[in-house]
Amino acid sequence: MITIAVTTNNRSQKAAELITALRPQLDPERNELLIIDSGSNTQHAQTLIETAQMPGSNSARVRLIRLDVSGSSRARNLALACASGKWVAFIHDDALISDDWVQALFHAVNNVPENCAIIGGPVVPEFDGDTSHLTDAWRILIYPYPSREGDCTQNPMITGANLMVRRDAAIAVGGHDMTLGRHGDLLMSGDERIMVNRMIANGWRLWVFAEMAIRRIIPSDRLTLKWAKQRMFWEGVTERRETHLMGTSPGLGQNLWFSLKLAGHLFMCLMPIEATKHHLSLAWHEGYIHEWLFPAKIPPA
Repeated sequence: MITIAVTTNNRSQKAAELITALRPQLDPERNELLIIDSGSNTQHAQTLIETAQMPGSNSARVRLIRLDVSGSSRARNLALACASGKWVAFIHDDALISDDWVQALFHAVNNVPENCAIIGGPVVPEFDGDTSHLTDAWRILIYPYPSREGDCTQNPMITGANLMVRRDAAIAVGGHDMTLGRHGDLLMSGDERIMVNRMIANGWRLWVFAEMAIRRIIPSDRLTLKWAKQRMFWEGVTERRETHLMGTSPGLGQNLWFSLKLAGHLFMCLMPIEATKHHLSLAWHEGYIHEWLFPAKIPPA
């Protein structure tokens, strides 16, 4: 069985559109759909209740579970704990899927070796605005696209927006790391990367299937330098925390070197040149150093 998990916070309309697209594709004997409401406000929570209770195809295979505290890693781990399937497929609530996306999940699990416990699918962006100014680093912030298909264990560039894992293997490494991911105003990421890296360290393989592709509309605000700098700051925070969690924290010398690079990028940003890459690198180093000196604190459950 494959459990499909949709985690959502205050985006009930987007979630409802995805759930409506998923329902007809479910196989009652081989699928279930978990909707994890991650601390949505009263209005959105009620909409999710109505969406989950909506009569129609495969309604018996749809379950809504409420969390009173928001947090992406917390919601994904609840899905792992409550899933009935051998495999759990995580998909973002704003995803746009093909008419045979669920069938593509089954094709993937039936065509990987026994030592595979991680399956990723591409996320294809559809931009709501001009993209000619985007740098490579900016594009990766928006959509980390797998570099190839097949066994990608040596280059595990995947995204939690379209990720399927074996439930037992994911639980064995503690699931999504609770010190990473979105938590209220803390916009970290990386909770799925740490989980995947730990699973790979346990001997599991990662495969990518193009047939599992989803689409996502990229809103115009993500094409502004303001958004990119904010996201890059939190990527710096995330990477500093990831190195600590994986036991590869840099020493004092490297931290001081990053501090010097921070000052250098600040100087370049003040120069009368096209400085987008310096603004983004400055934001990343600022986040990295901030996490070194003032680690972000995750709100309690």
